[in-house]
Amino acid sequence: MITYKIDKTAQTQADKDISDMADVLNEIAPTLRSLYEIITRHELAIGYPSMSEFRAQLKQEIGHAIESTRAIADKSKKLVVVSDQAAKHLVAIEEHFGAALRANNEVPREESSQITRQI
Repeated sequence: MITYKIDKTAQTQADKDISDMADVLNEIAPTLRSLYEIITRHELAIGYPSMSEFRAQLKQEIGHAIESTRAIADKSKKLVVVSDQAAKHLVAIEEHFGAALRANNEVPREESSQITRQI
């Protein structure tokens, strides 16, 4: 069974909180790129085999982190957009079917006769 739920206030606040982090998330990759460049300059200043190997591993990790942070920023934006759209649809569905359930329970005569004929 699939269950849908929506707390519009909580969903709106969560979306806002995620959106508020966008600027910070967008700063991570450029900051890591700067670190990568500094480490490259560090190679020119001092080097020996174990340090060079360590720096190479660090630069590789930084490269992966840059890719990950970009993906995280993009997916966070996507989550907010999809969440907002899903919430709007769920609220509309609830309003529609809630109204139908609250409406008079009488079956209109036309539908009643059609049901009788089908039986």
